[in-house]
Amino acid sequence: MSLNPRDSKRTLRVLHFCFLLSLFLLFLMLILITYDVSTVEKPGLRRLRRVAQACEDYGTRVQKSVFECQVGQKEWVLLRDRLLTEIKHDQDSLRFYFLDEKAAQRIEHHGIEKPVDLTAPLIL
Repeated sequence: MSLNPRDSKRTLRVLHFCFLLSLFLLFLMLILITYDVSTVEKPGLRRLRRVAQACEDYGTRVQKSVFECQVGQKEWVLLRDRLLTEIKHDQDSLRFYFLDEKAAQRIEHHGIEKPVDLTAPLIL
């Protein structure tokens, strides 16, 4: 049985894509982001919305002010900078927890709304 040259090229493209995807996944990091934005004054409500939107742009909300973000180095730099420019350092709090693969596998969830598994295959 001989392979059609078109099939072998397609197979090589698929293998190349899989290789690049695996390299990309190696450099992703899982970051847990928590924040507490003061809403005593009206501008605090705006900051709260903007911080939440920045986190939603890069991750999944797992609780009201807690997000899991799986990002590469470039995305992390952009997200961190965006968040740090949004908060008022004398009124708000922002925390980043860097989770390694072992810690990420040990996450337990109980109760409603189980968050999306960021490592699961995406089926369209």
